Amino acid sequence: MVRFTLICGTAGRTRELERLLRSLAAQSYRRFELLLIDQNTDGRAERILASFPEIAALRLQSSPGLCRALNLGLRNATGDIIAFPDDDCWYQPDLLQQLADLFDTHPGWDAITVPTADEQGRRSICRWPKSPGSLTKTKLGFCGCATSVFYRRAICKRIGNFDESIGAGVSLLNPGSDIDYLHRAVRAGFHLEYQPQLVVGHPQNLPTGMVDQQGQRKRYQSAYGEGSNSRKYSLPLWHAAALALFPLLRALKHSLTLRTRLALNEWLTFQGRVDGWMRTQPVPNVLAPVIDIDSNLEPRPVPSQTAGRPARAVGE
Repeated sequence: MVRFTLICGTAGRTRELERLLRSLAAQSYRRFELLLIDQNTDGRAERILASFPEIAALRLQSSPGLCRALNLGLRNATGDIIAFPDDDCWYQPDLLQQLADLFDTHPGWDAITVPTADEQGRRSICRWPKSPGSLTKTKLGFCGCATSVFYRRAICKRIGNFDESIGAGVSLLNPGSDIDYLHRAVRAGFHLEYQPQLVVGHPQNLPTGMVDQQGQRKRYQSAYGEGSNSRKYSLPLWHAAALALFPLLRALKHSLTLRTRLALNEWLTFQGRVDGWMRTQPVPNVLAPVIDIDSNLEPRPVPSQTAGRPARAVGE
C-alpha cells in the first residue's frame, strides 16, 4: 500500500488552512504525512496545526515564494506518492483511498491528475475535459495544475525542483511553474493519467467579474505562463494559435454584447498568452539533474512541537 507525502506551502490564509486540515483529518486512508511549509512569521500556522494532533505533520519554516517552499518540501519528502495541495484547497474524505487503489491497480501510471471544483461543484482553475486519458504535451494546460497532481516518487527524483525563475509570483505559485513541471515529466517519458471522476476542492481562481488591479495582474500572469510554456516546449503552432484565438474571439463576442467585464478578462488572457509566447525562447530537450529526495536536510530545530513531531526552521 502506498504512502502519501502532501507538501503544502502556506502564507497568510488562516480559515482556508483550517479547512484543508479538517479535510485531511477526515481522510479514510491514513497512510500519509503532511509537510507544512510555513512562510508566516507570526506562528499562526503552527497554532492551527497543533489543533489537529491526529495528522502526522511536520512544519518547516521557509522564506517567501511558493516554488521555494515546495522545493524545500521535496527535499524532505518520504512518501511513495507526492502531492502539493494549496492551503486553500480541500480533499473529499475518500480521495486518498481512491488514489491509493488506482496507483496499486495501475503500476504503470507514474502520476494521476484530477480536476478541481469549487464549493458548488463547478469546475475551477481551468477548463477540465470530461473524459479520462493519458496526458500529452498539448493537453497539459487543460488537465493539470499543481494542487491536483499526484506523482510517484520516481518522477520527482528525476524531474527535480520547481523552476523558481518562472513568472513574477512571490506568495503565489509562479505563473506556469506547475505546468512547466508537467511538461518536464512528459518529456522524460513518464505516463501521466487524467482521472475526471475524482476531484480536489479548490475555489475559483479567477472569478468572472474580477477586474480590480490585483485580479487583472493575476489573470495576465497566468496567461503569460501558458503562452511561455507553449513556446518553451515547442508545442505545435496550431496549439499556440488556439491559445490566442479563443480568448480573442470571446473578447470580441462579449464586446458586441456590451459585457465589458467579461471582455476585459478575455482580452487580458489573449494579451498574456501572446506576450508569453513572443518573449520566450524554446529550450533543448534536456532534463534537470536528479535530486536526492531520500536524504533529508539538516535544518536548525526550533523548540516547538507540531502534531507530536518536532517542527523545523530552515534558514536560507
